[in-house]
Amino acid sequence: MSSPRSIEVMNLSGVTLDDLLPRPMSFYMDKVREDRVECVATRMEDLAELRLERGEISRRKLIRKLRGDRER
Repeated sequence: MSSPRSIEVMNLSGVTLDDLLPRPMSFYMDKVREDRVECVATRMEDLAELRLERGEISRRKLIRKLRGDRER
């Protein structure tokens, strides 16, 4: 997404290139630690994995939306 039209759509949507890049597991582990989530039945790694999956789904939805906007 680096063509002039793509960049224009991203700017109009308030999206940065950083929003579209996949994040590593370490990013989500840091977020879990920052939130100081305490859960007896769930390990921090499991929470980070769930956040990674949710983040990846959101990222892909955003990319699809931007592509649709770009086509219009």
